[in-house]
Amino acid sequence: MIQARIKHSPEPLYSHDLAVCQKVFDEIQSSAGFVKKSEEADRIATILMELYRQGVHDPDHLKTMVRRREGSSKTARSKRLEHIVQRHP
Repeated sequence: MIQARIKHSPEPLYSHDLAVCQKVFDEIQSSAGFVKKSEEADRIATILMELYRQGVHDPDHLKTMVRRREGSSKTARSKRLEHIVQRHP
């Protein structure tokens, strides 16, 4: 099995970094319509911060990658639920 190596920046996040992340989060929240204090919001914020710490700093690129990762997570969760329902009718 191949393990992906995630490179986290040892640098602290500064106010500019947090402002970029907040702006991207707010734009995703506004377009997706999820509640800010929800599991979905926590999941998206986590993905966003991970990507930012890995070096993705362009707001448009961040939005695209967060949406793509969240979309694949939803698909995986949906498939697991579908599998459970099929096994336990």
